[in-house]
This record gives sequence, structure tokens and C-alpha cells, in this order.
Amino acid sequence: MQFSIMTVFALAAVAIAMPTAKHNTVAKRQIVSDAIPANAPAMTDANGNVIPFVAKDVYVHPVGSKAK
Repeated sequence: MQFSIMTVFALAAVAIAMPTAKHNTVAKRQIVSDAIPANAPAMTDANGNVIPFVAKDVYVHPVGSKAK
């Protein structure tokens, strides 16, 4: 009995969460100006542009000094 109640609850949750036909559209792809390959490390800048990630340009605080 307990399993049946949980099954009905799960099926009801799926039915409620299912999108309606008017909202069932495919998202458009973003146009990326830089041709950065998908397998290359990348990140976004403050403006949301995709830029390649270069680890040597990342600032690392020296180990012995204290942050202020």
C-alpha cells in the first residue's frame, strides 16, 4: 500500500511538471564570436564574452604573505 501511494504521488508530480505545448520550444544557440573549441578550457569575462582560459595569467597570492 505504501509503495502504491508513493507511485501515484510520483506520477502526479511528473504530470504537473511536464511543460505545456506552447512552452515546448527549442532554445536557440548563442552566437559565439570567438571560435574556441569545446574541448579547450574557457571562461567568461565580466561582459559575458567567452574567452580562452590561460592558467599562467591567473594571479596567485604568495604563500608566505598574509592577505589584507
